[in-house]
Amino acid sequence: MDKDREELINSIRDRLPDDEQLDIVEKMAEKMKGKTDEEIFAEIKKLNKEMESQLPLEKYNEVLGKLEKVRPMLSKSQSQKLDMLLESLKEDNKKQE
Repeated sequence: MDKDREELINSIRDRLPDDEQLDIVEKMAEKMKGKTDEEIFAEIKKLNKEMESQLPLEKYNEVLGKLEKVRPMLSKSQSQKLDMLLESLKEDNKKQE
């Protein structure tokens, strides 16, 4: 296998969630069914505060970075909501510093 193809495969593999991550996302999606955007947004902010207090800064930043990796799979509307969410989380972080 040539080097470029191997790098591409490794890049894709690195972006795929593992079974544990998929399980977490499935549980979260089930919990969020039927909620409004505002309710989901509030829940995500709550989870963010929990993550901040429980994770080392490096790991926390890694989690936020993974949110950006899903952007190519989002619709324009979803991408705009992700922007709003990330901006809000950044503002929350500034307030806590």
